[in-house]
Amino acid sequence: MKIKKLNQVGDTIIEVMIALVIMGSVLAGAYYLSNYSLNTILESHFRSDALYIAQSQLEQLKVQVNANPSFILDQQHLLPSINSNSTHFCMSNSGGIAWSKSSCYFDTAGVSTESNNYPNFLVSISDLCSNWNQIKVGVSWKQGGRNGQPIINQVDLYYGFNNNQCQNQGNSS
Repeated sequence: MKIKKLNQVGDTIIEVMIALVIMGSVLAGAYYLSNYSLNTILESHFRSDALYIAQSQLEQLKVQVNANPSFILDQQHLLPSINSNSTHFCMSNSGGIAWSKSSCYFDTAGVSTESNNYPNFLVSISDLCSNWNQIKVGVSWKQGGRNGQPIINQVDLYYGFNNNQCQNQGNSS
């Protein structure tokens, strides 16, 4: 029969389990923080790309309107719908207006593409005053979400022609 010595050293199963739980908690926290950091970096990157595209669209529109103040109104005969106030459009790479939604997708470099694949951006320029004196340039994109449902983000830029005031189209006194 063996006699157990009282000065015998070693780790018990409970000590080992406690150490594993602590290590697992530390690793899980590190994974969560790195994943959160990566998602934040991606969101920031997409947001800056969307802002670049919105600014580019606004600048293209401003150049066209400065050259011809009735640029948008002159092209409204191309509208696919009768109610032009609710129609959205974008500026094409050639500097003209693209009225169809499928022509208003842009990739991360700001180049027009016919696809809405990830991570492409959808551009929409809309009228806020029903006389094209104030416009909104919206750029939206999908980003991964939870449970397979994407999160739709959007950046909006507002611009006012004619001193940023909406003007009534009715009779003035």
